[in-house]
Amino acid sequence: MDTEALSLPEPGQIYVEGNELKRLTFTVTMKTTKAQIQEQLRTYSLTPLKGNKSSLLETLRQFSKDEDAWLSIFQPLKKRKRGIHNNRSSLSTQRIADQFGEPEKQLNAYKSKKSVDRVQRGDIHRTVFVYGHDTLVPTYTLVHQSRASL
Repeated sequence: MDTEALSLPEPGQIYVEGNELKRLTFTVTMKTTKAQIQEQLRTYSLTPLKGNKSSLLETLRQFSKDEDAWLSIFQPLKKRKRGIHNNRSSLSTQRIADQFGEPEKQLNAYKSKKSVDRVQRGDIHRTVFVYGHDTLVPTYTLVHQSRASL
């Protein structure tokens, strides 16, 4: 094996249907290292990356001969293997909903925490003594202070 020239598609080019792909030549010699071949395999997302030099070179040769396989480098990236999960419900909840249908929505009515009916707290401002029925009864007057004035 003196030298071998492999014709490969140029990485990073834009694919236009009907136009021929730009090519580059990868020259394989006795001095070509396994790391250089692995780098070429990584460039085209080819597997396996492990093995001896001759098996890696054979994978690269097959790819260079099959021009239809060159279009694989223009495919979009693969999605996650765990499925599309882009909302609040978990994947198991989505599967259950697909199988049994959506559950009926239950609207729970809760009293507003900002209701006018609630007694608003205030600060004890002063003690007023009320005279009546011959007894002295202390009465507390609540003075409401808004949060803005605090």
